Formats: sequence, structure tokens, C-alpha cells
Amino acid sequence: MSERTEVVYVIDRLALIDSESYQRQLSGSLCGRLHPGYYVVRRRDGAPAIPYDANAEFNGPFATREDAERAAEARSPACGAEAGWRPD
Repeated sequence: MSERTEVVYVIDRLALIDSESYQRQLSGSLCGRLHPGYYVVRRRDGAPAIPYDANAEFNGPFATREDAERAAEARSPACGAEAGWRPD
């Protein structure tokens, strides 16, 4: 099955900026779970783009947008924290 990928920036434990520069709320089990930083978000084709909830796979955080974009292009399963970067 194919998937859609985008890079988002998590602002705080409740909100993110999506790839179109809109601020969105995190939903469900993601609330309070993600640390600020850049994430690669993957969804199966046909899955709704909003809300940002457990149906989306978040990979990160990455220190920079460029790091997240490289990971998305490489389809790397490694997350930013595993690569040695830790959020504040």
C-alpha cells in the first residue's frame, strides 16, 4: 500500500505547523507525547490528512527541516532522537 509523507514542525505538546504552514492541533494519544522539533509524518493513501492523531506515523524529532526532509527522502526508519539529537 502506498503512503503520503510530509514534514511538520511540532510547536509544543498540543500543536504543530503542517507542510502548508497551517497550525494544527494534535489529537488523541499524541497530545502531550511529542516534543518540539521537526517530524516526518506518514499516512496511508486514503487516510484523512487531518486530524493529526494515532492514524499518522510520526518519525522524529529532527533538529532541522533539512534533516527531516533527508530522512523522508531516504524513507529512513531511524528517528531524530536515535540519531543523537535531543529536544530542549
